[in-house]
Amino acid sequence: MSEKSPLIQFICALDPQGHGTVIAEKQDEFTPPKHETPQNFMWYHLNAGAPHCHDFLKNLGLENWVVQNLTAQDTRPRFEMTDKGYMLILRGVNLNPDADLDDMISLRCWVQNDKIITVGRRSLKSIADIVADIESPQSLFVHPTHLMIRIIRRLGERMSEPLLKIEET
Repeated sequence: MSEKSPLIQFICALDPQGHGTVIAEKQDEFTPPKHETPQNFMWYHLNAGAPHCHDFLKNLGLENWVVQNLTAQDTRPRFEMTDKGYMLILRGVNLNPDADLDDMISLRCWVQNDKIITVGRRSLKSIADIVADIESPQSLFVHPTHLMIRIIRRLGERMSEPLLKIEET
C-alpha cells in the first residue's frame, strides 16, 4: 500500500449468520448497497495514506479523536474502550519482499456493533489471509469482535515463524 494505492482496499458485508462477502475492493469511492441492514456488520479496510481517508472515516460517523488515531502517521500499540466501541492499535511482522523483520507494520482498528474498520499505511499478509477466507462457509464472524479476534490470532500466527528465526540467531 502507498499513497497512490486506492483508499478502499476492500469492504466486506457480514450477514447475521456470520458469512461474509467482499462488496468493494481497490477503489476510491463507495456507495453502500441497499441490502445493508442493522443486523449485518461491515468490515472496512482502508489505506491511511490515501488523500480522502480522513473524510471517508468522518462520513462513517466516527468521532474526531478516532479519525485522528486511525490516520496518525506514527502510532504505538494500545487499547482504548468507550461506550461507542473500542480502538486497538496492533503491529504485525513486515513479510513484504525485501523487508526487514524489525520494521513492524501498524494496524489501526476501530470496532463497533455495526462495523469494524481497519486502517494501515502498508500491506499486511495477515489481513490478506483473512479476506481470502472470509467468503468460505467455514468462516463465521457473527459479531465484529469475532472478526477482531481472528485478526489478532492471524497476526500472532504470522509472527511466530519469523520470531523463532530471530531467537535462533
